[in-house]
Amino acid sequence: MTETVTYITDAELLDLAIPSSAISAVAVGTRDKARKAASDLASGYFKKKYTLPITAWADDVKLNVATAATYIAMKFRGFDPASESGVLIVKGYDDAVLWFRDVAKGVVEPTDFTDSTPDLDEQAPLVSSDEAAGWPWPAVASDTEA
Repeated sequence: MTETVTYITDAELLDLAIPSSAISAVAVGTRDKARKAASDLASGYFKKKYTLPITAWADDVKLNVATAATYIAMKFRGFDPASESGVLIVKGYDDAVLWFRDVAKGVVEPTDFTDSTPDLDEQAPLVSSDEAAGWPWPAVASDTEA
């Protein structure tokens, strides 16, 4: 089973959420659940292209996870999606999910993103010598024709 990664801290959620005043009124436990759920949502898309767990990421991942977490937290709390702030929250969530999909499809490459793919030397072994080692090469027609 893959290690669970939460891509944002509570402080980052409060800093990046739109509107931040609405999310700050949500209980910390609810925000924690929302951060985890949004991170799991993101990882569900990331695993289509990358090997989990993701070990490094930048603000583009944090912003989209925070935007999704805001929507999730507000759903727990309850909000009017038709209100001015509600429209922003729903639109932000939709945009974040589209961004996650684009990452999974390879359309978007997240900044400073490192997954758990092992480092491999993909080059074949290189063997060389100054003198023939005594291994006979099979003769082919092009070698014997002059």
